[in-house]
Amino acid sequence: MEETPAWITFPVTPPGEREVRVRARAFTLQNDVQLIVGRTLATRESFQRALNHGLLVAFLGALVIGLAGGLWLARQTERRVEAMSGAIDRVRAGALDVRLPVDGADEFDRLSLRINQLLTESEALIRGMRQVTDDVAHDLRTPLQRLHTHLEDALAQAEGPVRGPLEEALEDLDRLLRLFRTVLLITSTESGAPKQSFQTVDLSALVTDAGELFEAVFEERDLAFDHAVPAALTVRGNPALLAQAVANLLDNAAKFTPAGGRVDLAAGRAADGVFVEVRDSGPGIPAERRAEVLRRFTRLDAARETPGHGLGLALVHAVAKLHGGALDLADNAPGLRARLVLASEPGGD
Repeated sequence: MEETPAWITFPVTPPGEREVRVRARAFTLQNDVQLIVGRTLATRESFQRALNHGLLVAFLGALVIGLAGGLWLARQTERRVEAMSGAIDRVRAGALDVRLPVDGADEFDRLSLRINQLLTESEALIRGMRQVTDDVAHDLRTPLQRLHTHLEDALAQAEGPVRGPLEEALEDLDRLLRLFRTVLLITSTESGAPKQSFQTVDLSALVTDAGELFEAVFEERDLAFDHAVPAALTVRGNPALLAQAVANLLDNAAKFTPAGGRVDLAAGRAADGVFVEVRDSGPGIPAERRAEVLRRFTRLDAARETPGHGLGLALVHAVAKLHGGALDLADNAPGLRARLVLASEPGGD
């Protein structure tokens, strides 16, 4: 018997069945008789197909689980980063009590703890600085008022060249007293004390009066001025503080808008309440400095030559927060658009 050296694979179609593949070997017997011995590959091929199918299913399953896990992890990371970014934005806007949430003990939580420690230390430092400023303003106000009275008496009796220096000293003292009064007003507003005197305020009349009061100022500075205020705008608030806030916005526009420019005063209803808006054609405020100017004693380089102490917008910001609103500063192209948003009176328009 002579054996051929190789296996052969060929298709076979048994009667009444479908074609199958067969793997066999051929042997040569005596008298040149050919003997072929083999077996079908159906079981092997079925197993191979099942194995391939299983591997494909496992791969697709692992891929789906991996993608889902990756998306979940990415979303969790994005959520944590957004929370951190939002907290930082609120701190930059002046909310000193903001802290990052700490849910577990992963890397983000450890970073959040470190940031919270830094925020706590910064809050204590800033509050301490504010307290010193407030204490100095409060303690010096009374003796400065007495000094003001003495200077007025001396000026009334003075004659000759001594009157000039006394008048200048009295003017400087008036500016200093206004500074102290503004600091104490901001402090009182931030403390929330004026809420005890909240009442229904006719905002339409208040804004109209402010506009009419500043018409002469704008005319003197050669500025075009227009104000459009609808009727029946009301808020629940402190009328004196609201009037001061609107006056500060108009005064700010008058100071920084060059001659020949334009200032517009408007009021109306917004989705989140009512608003008072002052638009000017001055130099504006760079976007990266807008949160900064809402803090006390912050003055940009362009404002160094104008009178003031950097407290005007800080007071408006404090009044906005007291009334459940916000002060939004934006580009007026050119100039600044300052929008004071206030919560509507409950039950009103």
